[in-house]
Amino acid sequence: MKKIVFLFLVLVVLLSACSHSNRERSPVPYSQLEFKLEDYPDFIGSYSLSRSNFYSKWNEWGEWRSSVELFLTGSKVCFEYFYQDDWGTFRSNPDYEWKECYRGKETCLCLKKRK
Repeated sequence: MKKIVFLFLVLVVLLSACSHSNRERSPVPYSQLEFKLEDYPDFIGSYSLSRSNFYSKWNEWGEWRSSVELFLTGSKVCFEYFYQDDWGTFRSNPDYEWKECYRGKETCLCLKKRK
């Protein structure tokens, strides 16, 4: 009996892992985002987003003043839990840009120095 329960649990774990790994990447919702030049010369980049989850709504933001701060803290902004009514504004100075990057199967935006 213990073997059957153990085999059943292993099967459930394997099936959930396989179904998770076959998921496609979640796209960046560009239609809900706007990209602008950074308003504040002290920042190399910043972002602000509205987020919602059931009955809660909040604002999320981030800002970077230097490439050292960007390196130490990272700038990955992901959209897996970004809903239809949410919005976002991404800013960067002319030397930087927001580019797609990934966290597992999740598509995100990262602030990167222009080449």
